[in-house]
Amino acid sequence: MQSKLAIPAWQDTARDIVEQLGITFSPEQAEIFYDDARIKILCGGEGSSKSFMGSLYGVCRSQHDAMVAEITGEKFGDLYWVLGGDFETARREFGGLEQDDMLLGWIRELGDLDIDHSSAPSRYDQPCVLQTKRYKQIFRTISGYDPRKIGREEPTGIIGCEISLWEPEVWERCFGRLARLYPFSWGWFSGSPESSLGWFADLVRVGESENDRDITSYHLPSWANPTVYPGGREDPAIVQLEASMSYDRFMRRHGGIITAPADAVLPEFNSSNHVSDMVQFRPELPVHLFVDPGHLVYAVLAVQMVGNEVWVIDNVYVHKWTHEQIVQECAIRPWWRQVGHGKHVMDIAGTQHHDGDLPTVESWRRDTGLFFETKKQRVEDVVERLRSLLTVNPDTGRPRLQISRQ
Repeated sequence: MQSKLAIPAWQDTARDIVEQLGITFSPEQAEIFYDDARIKILCGGEGSSKSFMGSLYGVCRSQHDAMVAEITGEKFGDLYWVLGGDFETARREFGGLEQDDMLLGWIRELGDLDIDHSSAPSRYDQPCVLQTKRYKQIFRTISGYDPRKIGREEPTGIIGCEISLWEPEVWERCFGRLARLYPFSWGWFSGSPESSLGWFADLVRVGESENDRDITSYHLPSWANPTVYPGGREDPAIVQLEASMSYDRFMRRHGGIITAPADAVLPEFNSSNHVSDMVQFRPELPVHLFVDPGHLVYAVLAVQMVGNEVWVIDNVYVHKWTHEQIVQECAIRPWWRQVGHGKHVMDIAGTQHHDGDLPTVESWRRDTGLFFETKKQRVEDVVERLRSLLTVNPDTGRPRLQISRQ
């Protein structure tokens, strides 16, 4: 067995294949394609090359997987899925026997297609299969129409097509399959946002900041595809599209950006402005607790005042936990030792009795000695106060409200 130091980076393998196929990326495409993330969520505009890039990514990653498995002796890299909401959607990124591009066409151009063990029926609603010559790798098209029927296999990689149209259970099953070959498995999942709400929008937002699921989100506008829109952002077709619809719809469908809903309570909030790596616990400063108790959902925010900025350094956000579990969880956080120096507030609901139990505010006082203000506030006043903190301070270039990326 060779040393792991002999394993090339997958990007090196990919660049060789991309050059061999004579493909050129725009800077925006290249930045996403060659990023080192394990599970990529591409939120792209219509015609931004999502399918093109996903198919090519599958070719490059699978070829590299085979080399790594051969060097290390690890058993992975035999099976890959191209998964859509139905077989027809998956077929677009799989390609056909008459196509020169997409997954099947590129494998054939590389001279690695085992035609005798590959099938791409002329009917697009039929499953397809591809096998390579050199490493006997198999690619299958999978339909997510019925999530319960998704194969109980262990793919090394999954290319997810138009996932914004999926049922959330399809995504969860894909994520679960990839967990079985961690850390060798990878995923490329792309889609165009249908709205600002829903599970896909939530997933994209998760991947925009550090998370424990190995998910990284990217935004690719339609005009980043020079083949379709050679004029870029000022291409006449893009200008015409922008003039034909609302700004929000244009940015979703062609900018690949999930804008705040028109009726959002706080439309000023933007993760790129208000979420910051700079926000960390400052042990020399008091910690203030903001508590919203509930039987179903319970939230505790840990907040510090740094100069004239409000820093949300941590949160405990749980479902169906008891009061005792909440307090125990807070007590093991590194900022807990500074809670005694802070001022604390709780939603007015914390003063109410439930099923004969002590009001939450009294339970906290009994178990921690902390006192909470529970004064009722007008919703309009609270919203306006919070909106003022979301605006950018011209002196610092930052909003007064900053939230930790953690």
